[in-house]
Amino acid sequence: MPTAFISSTNLDLAVFRTEVSMAAHGAKVLADMQENWTAEDHPPLDACLEHVRRADVLVVILAHRFGWVPEDANRNPDGKSITWLECEEAVKHGKDVLAFVLDDSADWPENQKDEADLKRALTLEDDAAAERVLKATRQCIKGLSAFNAWLNSRGLRRTFRTKEDLKLEVERALKTWQERQATAVRVPSTMNAGPPPIPVSYLDWLRRQYECIELLGLEAQTQHPTHLSQVYVPAITPPRREEQAGPPSRKEEERARFELLLARVADESLYVPGDPGAGKSTFCRWLTLVTASEALPEHPITAPDSYRESYPESLRGRLPVLVPLCDFWPSMPLAADVRHLAPATLIDTLGHWLAERSCGRLPVEDLSALMDTGRCLLIFDGVDEVPVVSSAPAHRTCPRACLLDALSSGRETWTRLGNRLLLTSRPYGLRPEDAQRLGLPDAPLAELDDDLQQLFIRRWYAAADPQQGMEKADGLVEHLAGRPDLAELKRNPMLLTALCVRYGEGRRLPQDRHDLYDKIVNNVLFNRYRDADHERAAVRGRLGAIALGMHTGSSIQRRRSAPEAAVTLEEVERILADYAEVNPATEAGSTAAAQRRDELLAHSGLLLGRSGGKAGFYHLSFQEFLAAEHLARTRREHDWFESLVAVRSSVSEWRLTLCFLFGRMLERNGEQWALESAKALLATQNRAAVRTNPAPAVLCADWIEILVRKALNLLDLRERYTHLALSAIEDEIPLQDRHRLGLILGLVGDPRLGDLRDPDWRAQGAIEVPAGRYADQNGHQEIAQPFWLGRYPVTNSQYRLFIEDSGYQDQRWWSDDGWQWKGREGVSEPRYWRNGRLNGPNQPVVGVSFWEADACCRWAGGRLPTAREWEAAARGAEGHAYPWGEAWEDGICNTIESKLGITSPVGLFPRARQRELGFEDLAGNVVEWCQDSASSDLGGIRVLRGGSWYLDQDLARAVYRNVNLPGYRSGGIGFRVLWCSPIR
Repeated sequence: MPTAFISSTNLDLAVFRTEVSMAAHGAKVLADMQENWTAEDHPPLDACLEHVRRADVLVVILAHRFGWVPEDANRNPDGKSITWLECEEAVKHGKDVLAFVLDDSADWPENQKDEADLKRALTLEDDAAAERVLKATRQCIKGLSAFNAWLNSRGLRRTFRTKEDLKLEVERALKTWQERQATAVRVPSTMNAGPPPIPVSYLDWLRRQYECIELLGLEAQTQHPTHLSQVYVPAITPPRREEQAGPPSRKEEERARFELLLARVADESLYVPGDPGAGKSTFCRWLTLVTASEALPEHPITAPDSYRESYPESLRGRLPVLVPLCDFWPSMPLAADVRHLAPATLIDTLGHWLAERSCGRLPVEDLSALMDTGRCLLIFDGVDEVPVVSSAPAHRTCPRACLLDALSSGRETWTRLGNRLLLTSRPYGLRPEDAQRLGLPDAPLAELDDDLQQLFIRRWYAAADPQQGMEKADGLVEHLAGRPDLAELKRNPMLLTALCVRYGEGRRLPQDRHDLYDKIVNNVLFNRYRDADHERAAVRGRLGAIALGMHTGSSIQRRRSAPEAAVTLEEVERILADYAEVNPATEAGSTAAAQRRDELLAHSGLLLGRSGGKAGFYHLSFQEFLAAEHLARTRREHDWFESLVAVRSSVSEWRLTLCFLFGRMLERNGEQWALESAKALLATQNRAAVRTNPAPAVLCADWIEILVRKALNLLDLRERYTHLALSAIEDEIPLQDRHRLGLILGLVGDPRLGDLRDPDWRAQGAIEVPAGRYADQNGHQEIAQPFWLGRYPVTNSQYRLFIEDSGYQDQRWWSDDGWQWKGREGVSEPRYWRNGRLNGPNQPVVGVSFWEADACCRWAGGRLPTAREWEAAARGAEGHAYPWGEAWEDGICNTIESKLGITSPVGLFPRARQRELGFEDLAGNVVEWCQDSASSDLGGIRVLRGGSWYLDQDLARAVYRNVNLPGYRSGGIGFRVLWCSPIR
């Protein structure tokens, strides 16, 4: 029967130790219950460690006490507890350590915590005695934290909350441990016999080591997943190019846009380049886990079929060796100015390094033997993290060149034997000549597409918050759909993780972009510099200096009007030298600046190398944020902000930087300062100035949005902005600028809109269509009675009043069929009501069915127009092809030709107004529901009229008719109200 040595403190865990003994008995394991000795006894270190060496496995329990520290300066110089020393002894001799740590949130008696001794010390009357107790207690608290970190860094810990939890977990863990000990790793018949089997203890160590997630600096209280298998989504790469004669067939053109990276590794050795945070290291960990486990874990949230991985049989029976190169390269034997390293030396060094890292679980000789028989999967992660040059006091070495030389020289032999090799790097970690010499097929890591983004979000929240995970996932997916400013961030796994964390904290991402980026940068730098608070601040300062230098060009005495997204490495070096106030002309100054530059490129995760000897930020928005932060942190002269805005506000490329800066200064200087600054900028703008250059007005709109999101009273700023925005719309300034000004007009309160039920508003919000003869697609029609039709499609702000007046709960407004449909579908708001791209107050409401549109019209005292009434309003008495006349012009209204790509604030296209009557948006923006059915034999299918933002010019013609089921809810379908009289 195997023996488990039970290690823990004694008095605080006595009851728990009894439960562990029972768990061992249930697992058919003999429990060695050697209790801790007290400090008054003869030090029991030797006897205790002998018990550990004789045991087969060690079980350690840890709560809130560090325990007794053997006082032996030679053998225990770091002041480790007896429990910690026992764990190290077990690891040293290749024993598995099964650790069980009390959950931080578990109830625990205060007097059973080391912190309780701090309070006791304060009650002692003897000051010297109190000081001794305080010092010892602080050491225990610090030691307990370090011991926890030691266990966590090795993936050795599980948690428990009660003694019942502990008994269950220990029994399960011991049974699993026995099964693994009894299982021999299967050797494929195609491989040579003779080498040692792969140690089960090594594979078990790998699984523990790499199943934990490395996150982006989460606060301690934040819930988050803990295991990679909970949130991993398949890595993809572009499909391989294949030689073919002639053009591809239709079937070939329609094949998958990507390949699964795991399937590529199954076929061949690879070089995998990828941007920072793209998931290179995560894939390496995943590959290591599945190879060690010889299986893919099942996940309750399955991937779509085209993304579903299967375990590659070619990896079965292989030894996975994951080598984080940033940790490994200092172990390489490097000579001064030598750029060569023998492959055998690399493998020998790797064997010793891995034996030490795995605490002897993989003997040095085993790696060589398994390499010789082609059974290894070597995963070298992060070539770009190996320095090009390392300058030590004694000599200058070339680590990256030596590593690549050994890999290039050894690759052919290793792979011919059957070994598999995977190498990762940022895209420019390998020069083209290095990659060519290496001779590995490249498989670039692709960005997360929409399907993988949603899969990641759903898996993340299912693990982080099982009770509300689905609701949070749906919320974030919808939220991101409305944040085009985050489109590029969400394609990166590292940054999508940060977005998940932030959204999970409060069911929202900060609308203040400055706050969002601040949190993301904090997360990234925390993860990259975990144990160095001071260094994180210094790194952030250097990044800010580089960002601002790339904006202005000041370090090279070349004034830039617009920021550069990539600059030479020499310019980055000069910026850092200037920032450090070092003379770059001196050797010492140049070397220091170059070293800081290379360190930032290798470790910051935000600054990265570009082709052609250049550097740039991961995304331009990070450069803009950090440049703004640096300005706010370093500029102190009087009126510097006003002077900067006067010079830069007319340059559209400075827009986001000035928005970030405004957000930062608002936090520092307060609301009154922000209002006065926005007012001062707005005062520089008039109608003529906006026509000439809209950039300052658009910047002012951005600032006003920040103020509105913070619920500040705009006072007279509202009226002045409204006048300017309406003038810009009438003057048809460039569409994107006009669209932006229009959206913010909706936020501050669009005066053109009002309550659909208000007769006073209808006097200007509805237009009369007189009785008379009108053109019709079938010839002509007579309108017997005049009617009044909404000037604009119903907007979100107007529809909100219907919702807030219990419109979805009040059956009076619904037809019988509509009420049944609503109950059957469980509908309580439009489909896109929470989509930030579609729910601006003065954008038309979309995602409404015919039944919802019909109910809102009844509530407003009107109805939907018939198809013939709608056509009469659109074509007028003269029967125009388009509401404005006969000629089409790209961009005259919001169709696909305008390239706006979203619904626009109503009335944004003045030249598209109906020529005689003045209706807005009858061509483009949204297709509109009509009252009548398409025909009596189509089962209630309804007519729709007008074009839409995602349809082309032909479908915007006034005679065009569309049809759809009444329950259809599209992002391009809205409606407008018809009243039979102007007064209810």
